[in-house]
Amino acid sequence: MTWPELYREALAHYEGTANIAGVGRIKSNLAVLHVVAGEHQEAADLLMEALELRRNAGDLAGEAATLDNLAELHRQLGALEQAGRLQRDALALHEQLGDRGAVAWARKKLADLAYWDERYEEAETGYIEALADLEGGDSHARLMALVGLGAVQRDRGKVFDASRHLADALTGARADGDLRALAHALLHRGRLGRYLAEHEHAVADLQASVTTYQQLKDHRGVALALCELGHSALACDRPAGELHQRAAKLISNSRLGVASEPGARVLELERAIASRQRGERLLLGHRPGDLPAAILEDSRGVLDDPKTLSVD
Repeated sequence: MTWPELYREALAHYEGTANIAGVGRIKSNLAVLHVVAGEHQEAADLLMEALELRRNAGDLAGEAATLDNLAELHRQLGALEQAGRLQRDALALHEQLGDRGAVAWARKKLADLAYWDERYEEAETGYIEALADLEGGDSHARLMALVGLGAVQRDRGKVFDASRHLADALTGARADGDLRALAHALLHRGRLGRYLAEHEHAVADLQASVTTYQQLKDHRGVALALCELGHSALACDRPAGELHQRAAKLISNSRLGVASEPGARVLELERAIASRQRGERLLLGHRPGDLPAAILEDSRGVLDDPKTLSVD
């Protein structure tokens, strides 16, 4: 029996009782499976039903968890303003409940939203505050916040700080055996190396990122890392066609689709390859402070983490 089938069986049981909090909990958890599967409308319907049920039951912790999931769903759909509003509502409930770990996670996710919305100064401040809250707490959340901080500092031209925080994230991820944080940190350090024209180091990090994402069976991450490798190959006057084909195949064989962020990166690499074949000059190897917006744009949106969804 699959997880969706188990949840639907539990839902059928709870719906025959007066336990509306239980019904809300099952619907919220079932919605998470739909979010992961990319079935956004089904997830939205279940989450809205769960939110009403949990509010009516006075289940503040459950309401906060459902708001967390609604915020993540809206983030995936690109509705960043709505995602921020929902995440702030969740944060207020976590603070009311005194859940320090959940408060830190919520602040980290608000920093992620600011990053994706190009509000880099706000994002940097948010990651620093989240790291202070996470001191001695959830190690995975702390590592992901370090990666986010390093990424935004790279985009702000703070190369030394970015390098230091990404190195700290790598050290911590390896010590903890945290493959997801490790994959993200390698990807971002590889991007930093590419922007600084340190192509050998960039290639090593990006290849390790591909391997780690493959271990996680994270097709999205693999596709993103392959595209970064493709750009590094072009910067070194090496062919990138095979890397592009591998990334494109992952997109076509998954639910990601060409409209997804990895799909957009595949199209960008395809255009870069075409430009190189036409003999056009590529804007690679510049320092972050000199990077045009079109290149900085591909730095965002790679901090996806299934743990940002709340199953309770």
